[in-house]
Parts: sequence; structure tokens; C-alpha cells
Amino acid sequence: FTEDGKPMTKAEKQWREAVEQIHRYAEAPRVEALRQGTKLHLIIMQFEGWELKRLEEV
Repeated sequence: FTEDGKPMTKAEKQWREAVEQIHRYAEAPRVEALRQGTKLHLIIMQFEGWELKRLEEV
């Protein structure tokens, strides 16, 4: 459910899962070692077919 109590759409559910997944990847020890103190930008792109629907840095 969303913050206002409405059921999530499929796209909203996929977005939330993508945010959780990219944060898990970013926290992995190997990624931490590879970035060597640089800033890691977590960017998610969501497509519907070939069309980009949403693009954000999280």
C-alpha cells in the first residue's frame, strides 16, 4: 500500500523493489571496495516497453 493507504500499482511496486535492490547492491563489500572512496550515484530507470517512464537518482 502507498502512504495514503491506496493499493500500489504494478509500476509503484516495481519501483519500490528496485530502490531496495539498488541499495543492497550499493552496500555490498565488493562495491564498496571498487568505488575506492568515490561517491556512488544510485540511478534507477523504469521502462514500459521501449519507453522510459521514470528516471531518478535515489
